Amino acid sequence: MGRDRDIYLRRQPVCMRRITINKNPNTIAMRYAKQKTGNEMTIVTEDGGVVTVHHNGTHMITTYYQDRVEQFDENMWEELDSSKQYLHDWKGKQEVDDEIVQDALEWLSPMDNDFVEEDYYLFTTEFNHQQNKRRADQ
Repeated sequence: MGRDRDIYLRRQPVCMRRITINKNPNTIAMRYAKQKTGNEMTIVTEDGGVVTVHHNGTHMITTYYQDRVEQFDENMWEELDSSKQYLHDWKGKQEVDDEIVQDALEWLSPMDNDFVEEDYYLFTTEFNHQQNKRRADQ
């Protein structure tokens, strides 16, 4: 199981979607994943950045978390809830669309122009594995 799991985690996740904000051939794409549940979405980046989007009953709201997480798991919400957060009201929007996702990506990584979407489960599993490996090497 251990060896098979390590081989599985070393595989490169499949690119699901590429978003290019400003075409610049000299940049490396920032990897991200999103998980949609009903009318809510969580967007995460490879450096531990997190943005959530939810409907407040009248319109969509984005919550931008300033701190980066060490692990993508159920405990990350305690860590994020105690960190600095910024909110954005999307008056008139009733669901998450490309504009909201692009805004979140630009906030999470303002220096990147190219973003590659990956599968949420594979992405977060790989991230957690790499973080655990870094901790073990220290």
